[in-house]
Amino acid sequence: YPYITGDSIGGDIRSEQYNFTGGYARQIKQWTVATRFDYRGLLEYRNIDPRPKNTVNDVKAFVGAGYLINNKWNMGLDVYAGKYKQTANIAYFSELGATPVYHFVGLARQYARFFGDKTSYYYDGNNMGVSLSIYPADAKGMAIDFDYSFFDCRKIILSLNKLPMSRLKNYQFRSNLIFRSAFNNKLDYGVGASPQYSFKVGQENIFGDPIMNEYRQIASVNQYYETDFYTDAFVFVEYPVVNKLRLSVKPAVTYFYNKEKYILPKRLKQRQGWNKQFQLALAYKKNKTLYSLKTDLFFISPTKSALILEELEDDVRFEKTERQNFQNYAAKQSGGSAALSVYYEFNKLFSTYLKGEYIYIQNDAQNKINGYSLNLGFLF
Repeated sequence: YPYITGDSIGGDIRSEQYNFTGGYARQIKQWTVATRFDYRGLLEYRNIDPRPKNTVNDVKAFVGAGYLINNKWNMGLDVYAGKYKQTANIAYFSELGATPVYHFVGLARQYARFFGDKTSYYYDGNNMGVSLSIYPADAKGMAIDFDYSFFDCRKIILSLNKLPMSRLKNYQFRSNLIFRSAFNNKLDYGVGASPQYSFKVGQENIFGDPIMNEYRQIASVNQYYETDFYTDAFVFVEYPVVNKLRLSVKPAVTYFYNKEKYILPKRLKQRQGWNKQFQLALAYKKNKTLYSLKTDLFFISPTKSALILEELEDDVRFEKTERQNFQNYAAKQSGGSAALSVYYEFNKLFSTYLKGEYIYIQNDAQNKINGYSLNLGFLF
């Protein structure tokens, strides 16, 4: 996302995230109708100056219907709509004063006119989508689904009487093609591919001279474009090793292409290459408890990358940061993750889970990342 706000300090951000999902489904002869509601709440903050506080409310509502054709094929149609709202404010408690705030527009560019002390803003977005799927009723054979989604988000600066600084539109197309079969009704196997394409257009608004802190919009221009494409090919095998213990293996290879472009001044960042992955999972069920162990190894190898930064005088200070980011962006990467989950079913209406995960990533730029997470969830 290009239209972020930043300060000259950075780091030490803490976050809390909450997710709630509820749904209802009913079968009427050959038809199945369903609805679902998703809510995500996020709070990000820092306890030292500058003190950003971001509050996110992300709501989506889904409605779908499925039809069983000749007791062999299921066809489904789903639509959804959602609302995204993020409010943000940066506070300073130190007597030493405030550091500058930057409103970025992509590829190390900032909206220089609003540089300084514009510390209150929000994002207002709407999204919608539709998906179509068809798959065999016995889960054996070819399954296909297609998905289209659209997201429209505006950045509003509250410090300037709700000035509409920018707007981003994101168009995304996804599909999945999977063939699944079984050997001796015991060994499940299959192959598949999941291509995905997205296109973003960023619009900046242009304003005249202010009158009593009111800026009148006089024009708008599309300055930022991003194209993202990837497709993977994978094989999977699932086998019951012993009673109630199941082993899954999934090797995959992915081709990726990403290109960001800023029109004036001319700026370009792109890369393409391959990602090789290997996933292994074990699942064991005992009474009402399910234990799951998942591991994932990956190797990312960019084959082509480019960075063009035509400079303007006020953006020179951001060039070094962008070039450092590009070193990580264009570098070969390798790493993996391991996750252990425990699910416990109290009854048919309520269950809980605990998940711990470790992630490690390193690249040719001599950067390393170690990450840990612990999740507690309730299903009802």
